[in-house]
Amino acid sequence: MRSGLDREKKTNQYKSIKRMYIGKIKPLPLQQRLLCFLKSYSGIAMILGCICLSWAVLYKLVFLEIDAPWQWMSALGDVFYAITLSVVASVIFYFITTYFPNKKRKVIIDRLILKWLQQLNWYGEMILGDIADCGYNEVIDKSKEEWLKTCDKRLSSKPLLGNLYILGPYYNNWFEYFQDKFHHEDTYIKNSRQYKDELPVQVLDIFEKLESHDNLRNSVSEYNYQQNTKIKDKVFGENVVDFDAMSNLSELIWNHCQNLRSLIETYQKNSYV
Repeated sequence: MRSGLDREKKTNQYKSIKRMYIGKIKPLPLQQRLLCFLKSYSGIAMILGCICLSWAVLYKLVFLEIDAPWQWMSALGDVFYAITLSVVASVIFYFITTYFPNKKRKVIIDRLILKWLQQLNWYGEMILGDIADCGYNEVIDKSKEEWLKTCDKRLSSKPLLGNLYILGPYYNNWFEYFQDKFHHEDTYIKNSRQYKDELPVQVLDIFEKLESHDNLRNSVSEYNYQQNTKIKDKVFGENVVDFDAMSNLSELIWNHCQNLRSLIETYQKNSYV
């Protein structure tokens, strides 16, 4: 009997792992992409190169036609002209030998990384949608206040999920649901970390929050433990904590999902070099 249950559990896990969301990732608006580029090392180099090129052109066409009040100013102008030309040459050399070759490589790296970040983003929308009992596209339009009202559920109750779960996985309660989602989040984070040298520190910081400093994971584990020990509620000072009320965790769930949903945009904004 137990072996049958184990096989069913493994089958559910397999089906869950195989279900990956593949969709078109919305790029940042053009204006925002341009701003991110100009803030990057390559953008600063291009701005510096343009400034130096403009100064060199003005020096040759305008400044040389103006008589210098002192002889040393003319010599100083020649020095600055030589420096600006060397800066322009260095910038051109950098873009030809480094930026453009890396740009082609980055397109491939972006595709590999965003594939896994997209799964985490989808899980953020999935959790919100499953709890709110609405489509994952609909939950995007819900405000925080609207969504928090949908958390009036018992954690020990069986989740009533949509058609996506017809073939599994199946959950007896919301504790199993969250543990399964945490398991897959860890898998996708691990897959993303294969490219840690290419990940911005802002994305790694979110990973650290999700893996080590996530209060939702700790709270779900604690609530589950209290439920298994048959403790219905507990008094902390003047507050009585109901360990079966999802509403107690609503803020933590929302923040957890927002971290997941912010990964793609965070990567896009900070992956420029």
